[in-house]
Amino acid sequence: MLDLVVLKETTHVVDIKNVLDEALTNARVMYDWINLSVLQWMEHLQWWGKKFQFTKVHLLPYLVVLWKGPMYHGRDGLGDVPVPNAPGLDHLQKEHAVIAMLRIINEKPGQISLVATGPLTNLALAVKLDPTFPQKLKNMFIMGGNEESRGNVTVCGEFNFATDPEAAYVVLNEFTCPTYIATWEFTCRNSLSWEFYHEWVNQNTKKAKFMEKISEHSIKFTDPKHENTSNIFWTSGFVSCDSYAMAAAIDESFVTKAIETAVSVELNGSLTRGMMVMDMAGLLKKKNKAFVINKCDLEKFKGLLIAALK
Repeated sequence: MLDLVVLKETTHVVDIKNVLDEALTNARVMYDWINLSVLQWMEHLQWWGKKFQFTKVHLLPYLVVLWKGPMYHGRDGLGDVPVPNAPGLDHLQKEHAVIAMLRIINEKPGQISLVATGPLTNLALAVKLDPTFPQKLKNMFIMGGNEESRGNVTVCGEFNFATDPEAAYVVLNEFTCPTYIATWEFTCRNSLSWEFYHEWVNQNTKKAKFMEKISEHSIKFTDPKHENTSNIFWTSGFVSCDSYAMAAAIDESFVTKAIETAVSVELNGSLTRGMMVMDMAGLLKKKNKAFVINKCDLEKFKGLLIAALK
């Protein structure tokens, strides 16, 4: 959920409702828990200074059953940190996230950047309900997939794509808007030092204390001795996967090099289901291509993170 913190300082650039709707489609946690968790923390921190409208998300994958695995972000998606005087589910808007996305995009065609930091279920449903949805987006930024067949939940599958491969396939093949992808390997290659992490969360602010609390649960997974993640985090340091996609949406100069290529997702392989495929030879004959982020400006990234917790 670090992407929400980066977003705090840049609400004029990225549409908050759309980001949240997609970011919270996390199959690791139960439906009510994730909705309650976000409501609790938004109320607790009051970042936006006004009542926040939050819509219900779609939890189930596009076609198949849920993948079940270690709860990297905790049972509630925010490190299982208790929040005093938390609001209830009655604060949720009755409008479903997919319907809300379609409505907002139709109200502001060509003006909204969409950031997807979870399984792509909501986006796949949106394009099936309205095939013109992708062309109305300004651009899209995805955290997910892989470029070197390194998996983090299966042999070759990154969590967001492997959780709902059919949805990822639909999005990568039917969305024609400019699309930037921060893959699993890219985020690991650009991990931040632990010295920076401690400097970041030790800022004496309410937001920094919040971030430190919700990060405690997931940080233990970066320890190579942890039984659930041994050899998965193959670089040392602090890895905030979703934040890289958010940073690219906030400041496109953050991306210093990207590979423009057609991409798709393997659906049938016994070992490769959910793996992102980069068509470097152009054999798929696809017209729409994506920009797979290869290099970034880490100093700008650090600056965004620091500013977000001030």
